[in-house]
Amino acid sequence: DQEDSNTIWGLARLSAVAPPAAGEGVHAIRRYIVGRVLQRTSWADLRPEEFAMMLWGVAVGVGQEADAIVLERLSAAASSLAGKMASEPSSHRAIANTLWAFAALRHADDNLLRFASLACPAVVQSGSGRHLSNVVCALSDLGCSIPDDLLTAAIKTCSYPPSNATGRHAAGLLRAVAASLRRREVEAAELELLVATVWSSYGVEEEATARQLFIAALWSSLCTPSPLIKDRRKIDVIISGAMQGFAVDDAASSHTHAEVAMVLRRLGEPRVLVEASACGLSVDIGLRGAQTDWFHANNNSVSDTRCTPGF
Repeated sequence: DQEDSNTIWGLARLSAVAPPAAGEGVHAIRRYIVGRVLQRTSWADLRPEEFAMMLWGVAVGVGQEADAIVLERLSAAASSLAGKMASEPSSHRAIANTLWAFAALRHADDNLLRFASLACPAVVQSGSGRHLSNVVCALSDLGCSIPDDLLTAAIKTCSYPPSNATGRHAAGLLRAVAASLRRREVEAAELELLVATVWSSYGVEEEATARQLFIAALWSSLCTPSPLIKDRRKIDVIISGAMQGFAVDDAASSHTHAEVAMVLRRLGEPRVLVEASACGLSVDIGLRGAQTDWFHANNNSVSDTRCTPGF
């Protein structure tokens, strides 16, 4: 079983980095992974981490090409292993990774809901901000209800100073909270220290995380009655810093641009006008009519010019 999970995990990693010319090989890997899942008749003997590795392999190696039979087989397996995962102290990461994989596969059914209801309490007891954030993010992405105790524990452990969590976990949690429609109400005071965790690591995180931190910081102002980020310097840092990460002309960036533009347009304070395209964003910030800043992301460069407000 360890060999099986290692093989699937390794093949998934290969397919994820394969060049476009290796299309035939990637399809062969997908067929192999699906075949291994369908051939397995028993899941009870798998250790939690082995199952999580297999599931990760399906999510990365097969992705949304996985058909209903495969997804239902995996969710049934997760349900059958829920008790074992919940009872083993070292399974918190496997639980989080299992839910992450189903979120990546965009699959939720009664078996997965049963798994979450049985396994999530164990993650709450773990006190790990990393795992708690990942679980909340997965449930939010799946459109599932987020239990009150899970959300409270996640906010507490990711708040500054965080417990086994980084700025990216706090950022992901902020975005998940704002995006979820199936959670308890949150107050601005609850999230202030969560935002502080994001800011504590904003300057030291890799550039690749700028998108996540940027979007999360914006979303955090949408999930409470009043914006959490009002400071002009912080707003400048968010946008000018993140623009460098946005200046990539590809489909993923276009999707991100559109999403960020939508969030920016919904901000009530400060007033923001946005134009989005595949090559970047033009963000027009007007703070109480005092002045307007234009930030352009294009060809990995950022420009900042002052102009008279148009409103």
